[in-house]
Amino acid sequence: MTAVLLATQHLGASTTIIFATLSAIGSLTTILGILITRRAGGALVGVLLAWVGFDIVFLAGRDVYYRSWLADPTVVPLNTKVVAVLDESGWWLFAAIALLCCTSRTVISRADAGVRFPGPSSARRW
Repeated sequence: MTAVLLATQHLGASTTIIFATLSAIGSLTTILGILITRRAGGALVGVLLAWVGFDIVFLAGRDVYYRSWLADPTVVPLNTKVVAVLDESGWWLFAAIALLCCTSRTVISRADAGVRFPGPSSARRW
């Protein structure tokens, strides 16, 4: 629906570029998260990464939806449910990134617990 709004409303080149860039990043992140989840047998990191990508696409669509409504209120209805979901998508992105960072740190610290690297210890290097 967002691509149709961009094509019909002529919202400007900057809006189109921002939407295309964020949608591409979000889609690739979502696909990467799905691949990690499938490959690692339901890994939580993959699920959270897919969630982050999905939220990025939501953020990209939010700007197009609002600009379309501002340009011509008759094109899209200003539905309160849609506005609520789109307004909160930024906060959900923060939550997903925070959970992803916590989960990634836990996974990395558990993976490094039994691994000894050759050479000087990492404590002396840092």
